[in-house]
Amino acid sequence: MDEKNINNQQNIDNQQKEPQQSGEETKETQFTKTAISEEEKEPSVILEVKGDFVLIDETGKEIESDRAKFVLDEEKLSIFSETGKATSLPLRNISDFFVEDYKIYLLLPSGGKVIISQLGYQYEDFVRVFTKLRHEIIQKELLLKEGVRKSGFEGEYDYQSEGKRHHGKTKVEICDTGLVLKPEQGDLIRIPYSEIREISEKDYKIFINAPATSLELSLFGEKFTSLSGELKQALAELSLRTQELLKEFLPELDPLIIKKAAELLKDGQAVSKTELDKVSPKIWSELEKELSKIGILESYNYLKSLSKIGEIFVGIKRDLMGDLTGEYIWFLMPISSERGDNFFVMEAGSTIESGGKATYLFKMPAQEDIESLVQKFNRCMLAINFRREPIYLKDEDLEKPDYSKYKIAISKIPELKLLRQLFAGRVIHTSPENWQENINQLINQ
Repeated sequence: MDEKNINNQQNIDNQQKEPQQSGEETKETQFTKTAISEEEKEPSVILEVKGDFVLIDETGKEIESDRAKFVLDEEKLSIFSETGKATSLPLRNISDFFVEDYKIYLLLPSGGKVIISQLGYQYEDFVRVFTKLRHEIIQKELLLKEGVRKSGFEGEYDYQSEGKRHHGKTKVEICDTGLVLKPEQGDLIRIPYSEIREISEKDYKIFINAPATSLELSLFGEKFTSLSGELKQALAELSLRTQELLKEFLPELDPLIIKKAAELLKDGQAVSKTELDKVSPKIWSELEKELSKIGILESYNYLKSLSKIGEIFVGIKRDLMGDLTGEYIWFLMPISSERGDNFFVMEAGSTIESGGKATYLFKMPAQEDIESLVQKFNRCMLAINFRREPIYLKDEDLEKPDYSKYKIAISKIPELKLLRQLFAGRVIHTSPENWQENINQLINQ
């Protein structure tokens, strides 16, 4: 390979995922069965209890059951069976958990699970401590340091999403971009404000509807009015921030047009040209001008020339750190290779001069329509606050200290898992010629 091609290959930075491991290896990855060395430095133990456990793999087959000692520290649950075996479950590698009939069900990313029972009088202590540790990890690593506007609300919740129902006592926090529930028994739940379609109240209950999700909040006592007011204020401020951001991009547009567009584009959601044109045809043309200012208009036009089917979608987002990192514009569009292979491409750029630019390519699933795929993109990007590293990092990179924080997001966000599976590569912007050559090389290889 000559020097030019070597440089091009480096610029592509094609982070292809490694082939999936066999079923047996996957089980070993999930359960991490190992003897724990006495010399190995372990985090401080928070709680020790005794009870029964059952390990079940992704096929539903029971692979181990026994009486055991359960040791909880800040990072993991260790299970020491009476037969001399040990199982280590990192808390960030557990997808979800729930309790039922005095049993604790720990769900694993592969589809396997661990069932813990017969804890006796220590059951409530175990559930309380385990729940607290999970909430702390999720809030720190999944929400990525999102600010809390108001907390101190305690009541009951009834949450239904994609056929699953969770209900019981909970704490509620009003955060910068989402409503957060901390159930007494169960994993933390976050609903981005931008996904909320309707809020209503009746008999001192709050009803929230979002795509494939419904939530009922009740029994908040004297704090009900404060909770309702804080939630509505957070939603209003999010809408206002989007309007102000749009006004910076589109200073000539009527305020009512800006308001309508902001409802579609709030908090960075990508919206199709067709939907924005219904509000005003001027919106799209003005946003295209902004692409020139941030240096991605040329790449946008080239990708558009490769787009044979479907819509183009655009989103705008002010980063959580505000003026320190500027505003982002991102767009999504389907493109096709010379031999007819279909890809979905995401391009993003920042208004600040030092803002890095890259093009991300994903294989288009044969049975997936574009609208459905965009909805999944939106949910994924909102859930990870528009960080792109969790999408393209290789599995082995997630074991590094700087990136292990993304494990919890990958285990809990189905859309992120899907995008990682579909990820084909990314192309860093160097010169326009090299970028175009690398795009062609990637989609036609």
